[in-house]
Amino acid sequence: MKRIKKVNRPISFVSLFLISASVFFQSALANDFPVVVQDDRNKKVVFDKKPVKVASVSNFGADLLTALGKQAVGISSLNHKQSAFLGTQVTKMVDLGEIHETNMELLTELDPDLTIGIRAY
Repeated sequence: MKRIKKVNRPISFVSLFLISASVFFQSALANDFPVVVQDDRNKKVVFDKKPVKVASVSNFGADLLTALGKQAVGISSLNHKQSAFLGTQVTKMVDLGEIHETNMELLTELDPDLTIGIRAY
């Protein structure tokens, strides 16, 4: 069994379905922080500052970031395929492996300010 290093800071998995992404990014652009959002578990998540490095453990998350003019630093794949919407942008992102087997060590090395995912596919 491979041992995984302990992560010193928690990684926030935020449901994109329940976050008003436009409100969040409008606040981020205006630097109105802190920003409080509610995730899919009904837990409040506080962003004290604008996330600069964002990883996505879902194609949907990376697609949404792209639509908002942002780019993920790392992305997981689904059935070993990347989103067609992202096109060649995926070549600029670190491949984190399959969504259901995301390489957590690689994700930790990326040291994102925010990791976006969804609860289930």
